[in-house]
Amino acid sequence: MFKTLNSAIFCFVTSVLPALVMGQELETPKETPFAAKSYEKFLWGFRAGINVTTPHFEDPDARSVLNGLPTVGWTVGGVAQFKLSERYAFQTEVGYTRKTSRFTFDADNSENRMDMDFLDISLLLRRRFYFSWGKDIHSDVFIGVGPNINYWFGASGTITTFSGETPYNIVIDGTPDANYNNMYFNGVNSWLYGIDIGVGINAPISARQKVFVEFRATLGQTNLGEPSGTAFINLVGFNGSTFQQNLLKQNLKTFSITASYTFAFNYLESKMGHSTKDKMIKKRKTSKRKRR
Repeated sequence: MFKTLNSAIFCFVTSVLPALVMGQELETPKETPFAAKSYEKFLWGFRAGINVTTPHFEDPDARSVLNGLPTVGWTVGGVAQFKLSERYAFQTEVGYTRKTSRFTFDADNSENRMDMDFLDISLLLRRRFYFSWGKDIHSDVFIGVGPNINYWFGASGTITTFSGETPYNIVIDGTPDANYNNMYFNGVNSWLYGIDIGVGINAPISARQKVFVEFRATLGQTNLGEPSGTAFINLVGFNGSTFQQNLLKQNLKTFSITASYTFAFNYLESKMGHSTKDKMIKKRKTSKRKRR
């Protein structure tokens, strides 16, 4: 399923996206208090939302016995956007994200749940398309695409079988022993790379404040472990099992919906003295009187 999804999204990026970029658009809206161009050079703010993650196993035989389940997580962090032109912007995001790898095994009679902590970094090129909410209130729909980088720094999990639940801690590059409350990982990829593709809309609150709402797909391309990576837990039936051999041979597919509250800042205006700003304000007022 995820192979088909990856192919479909790739086709969208390579064919539909250029058509949208080159297509005819609505006329750029006139200057209004809700779309003051002088305050769009740089945006910064806060971002939060929920995500749904499903593990995807590399080996087809593993996928037939390890059934990935979508599980809800969350994300929170900061966002900064730099205006490149009237239509394009570069956006960077840094934050904390909780993702969960959850799947059934043993003919769906048992389940593994692993909650993972990530430092989440996204770098996006955004394209905006203007539209109007009403008279003198302009907004835009946007699409964005770019690389996603996750630094995996923590995890814990639970294995549920017919005999009950067994919580476990993750031990990285440790020597396996008889402690059945430890899951030993060797050959872990701490840095995970993927592709972000999103679409959303913004709502202007004032000349300097906007709310962005976005739906995004993050398609993980890096497995949790290296090809030679191993996982071990001292439970009966797990040594040499498909579960053990493939636990680290999975990547994560995540779909999220987030909201960002941003504030605009004009660096050039912040460097001006009061006298220069007063002259600019006076010039704008004079220009408005002449138009009347």
